[in-house]
Amino acid sequence: MGRPVVCHNKNPRYYVERHLYDFFQEVLAEKRGGVLIEVGCGGSEWLPFFVKEFQFQVTGLDYSAAGCLLAESILKREQVKGTIINGDLFAHYSDLEGKFDVLITMGLVEHFDNSSEIISALRRFLKPGGTMITIIPNLLSFLGPVQKIINIQIYNAHLAINREALVAAHKRAGMRVLKSGYSVLCNLGLLNFNGLLPQHPHLWKIIQNILGICNVGSWFAELIFPFLKPNRVTSPYIICIAER
Repeated sequence: MGRPVVCHNKNPRYYVERHLYDFFQEVLAEKRGGVLIEVGCGGSEWLPFFVKEFQFQVTGLDYSAAGCLLAESILKREQVKGTIINGDLFAHYSDLEGKFDVLITMGLVEHFDNSSEIISALRRFLKPGGTMITIIPNLLSFLGPVQKIINIQIYNAHLAINREALVAAHKRAGMRVLKSGYSVLCNLGLLNFNGLLPQHPHLWKIIQNILGICNVGSWFAELIFPFLKPNRVTSPYIICIAER
């Protein structure tokens, strides 16, 4: 279980969360207090965030039983209410379809070969006029080749999608794209070292510290030099906001 989302602390280590918080403030202002579903919610630290910061009633859907148990534990730890459903997003859910004001996925769409098919499946959970927020890793940035070197199995479990392709997939799925772009200047914490250093905890700690120092430097650079903007080469995330 990870730590809670921290968005009101100015410490550089929380820069990514503050950046996403500002983004959500802009996008979700008119939806505050509505109903939200996160698909692919296994172990999500964000569902409590949406309850506390935006007063959403939240539901999570994930195919992993273990991930759902972890998501439930996090809700309990944060003392917020929410519903977690263990199931296949392609299954029929008569009580969920057309119900939600907001649907969010954070690292889901890129796991499927047909992006428009998965977005079409997600679309049916939204009310007419509902907002879909899709966040994927930018594997076509410099982080993609680095991840391939570190752990090619992790890299191969994802489909590398650029911003234009993500937008086109939403349009093919019948969504009206409102906005798209890159988020955060750089975040080396996106790199996944899973399974590589199980016998070398001290080395892993050193690597984590080095990555943290690099991240702090890039975050300060974005703050100090306004001309440094999120971009396709260095940014870790691509975001698309669309409406049903």
